Amino acid sequence: MEKVVFSPKDIDQVESLAAGMSVEQVAHYFGIGKTTFYEVVKRQPELLERYKQGKAKRIAQYVSIVHDKILEGNIDLLKLYLRTQAGWTENRFEEEVRELPLIQLTVVRDN
Repeated sequence: MEKVVFSPKDIDQVESLAAGMSVEQVAHYFGIGKTTFYEVVKRQPELLERYKQGKAKRIAQYVSIVHDKILEGNIDLLKLYLRTQAGWTENRFEEEVRELPLIQLTVVRDN
């Protein structure tokens, strides 16, 4: 079987496709399987790097959009952001409120 080689044009296309497709989907776009894609990556590591760059660029675009929507007052997006990025939860547990026993303080002054 002939080795698959991605041309510079193909690698550019991988970066574009990565924005919305999984590795498996990109591989199928080029008529190969996921395993073959990763075999090519071993010989052409820039292929995976460009795939990751494509994903990262799209994520950055979406983060910017979400940020703008949050600043416009979209509470649902704000909650989603806080849950996924800051560990925030809407589950509220009422803390047990207990009274501390009174203590008596005596002030002693040295004369």
